[in-house]
Amino acid sequence: ALPPGLSLEQASTILEITKHNYSAVESYTPNSFDGKVSLVRAAAERDFAANISSEDATLGWSKWAKDVSVDFVEGGHQTMVLPPNDTGLAKVLLKHMNP
Repeated sequence: ALPPGLSLEQASTILEITKHNYSAVESYTPNSFDGKVSLVRAAAERDFAANISSEDATLGWSKWAKDVSVDFVEGGHQTMVLPPNDTGLAKVLLKHMNP
């Protein structure tokens, strides 16, 4: 059953977009990057991420970029942008924007 208010046409459009996004991800080959990458991670998901890559705090980004810094912000992946965690996120972003 479709969620209330979602038409069959809308669901079909979402499915097509999802298929195209998946295809794009599967066919994408990243290139190396010589610049600085600032990775901001959710502190609440540190344990989950350790299951992905316990020895690489960059979660694989260091494979593609030479200079990767990692900062942890309070909250989860979706809540790190919400109060009260947004203040810590803003401080990290400002640190990297104005080194």
